[in-house]
Amino acid sequence: MKKAVLFVDGPNVNASTLAIHGPNARLDFRRFCARYESDGMFLTYKAIAASDTYTNGGFWDAMARLGFDTLRCSRKYDAQTGQHREGAVDTSLAIAAAQAIALHEPDLVVLLSGDQDMSPIAGLAKAAGAQVHIWASRASMSQNLAASADTAYYMEDYPNLFFEEAQRDEVVVPEEKENCKPKPHQDEQPVKDGFTGWQWVGIGVFGVVCFVGGLIFGLDA
Repeated sequence: MKKAVLFVDGPNVNASTLAIHGPNARLDFRRFCARYESDGMFLTYKAIAASDTYTNGGFWDAMARLGFDTLRCSRKYDAQTGQHREGAVDTSLAIAAAQAIALHEPDLVVLLSGDQDMSPIAGLAKAAGAQVHIWASRASMSQNLAASADTAYYMEDYPNLFFEEAQRDEVVVPEEKENCKPKPHQDEQPVKDGFTGWQWVGIGVFGVVCFVGGLIFGLDA
């Protein structure tokens, strides 16, 4: 059985869902994962990054029950602009991807995001010999990111992956991008300050990918 890993950019998924079906629609993560599992893929790792300030207290527990590693985010207020500042959703997913790709050696990397900042993950997957699938709405899909994938899927073409929130109590994706920290499982000790060895490896690999990508784009320019 082939192996796959899945990374979800919560804010981007929320933007795609909102653009397609309106504020009451939600992506059915269980059905989305089943789509790949029914095709003979074994999802060895799944991660989602999003804000931990969302009012739906059951969101993270629901995602954990679906087997997701939850990269919880904390909002930061920018006094100069009066806005809540975006954080490191993309960086947190990139570090998680570097670790997961090295550890699980997947045949396929699935990105639920149309954000061009996910390009380093696609590049890392390609360098490891994995295929890349991208999912987003047409409005939020970066054409550069789509071009880097083996297959780009537009969510508008798959209405059965969505449901109206009023239909059942299901997982909801928060809107904000913020600074993310992995949430420890209940049977684990809280993560101490500082990076672990795997995290340093992930950061190093991510840095190399970004550096090489910058050289390539510089040469193209």
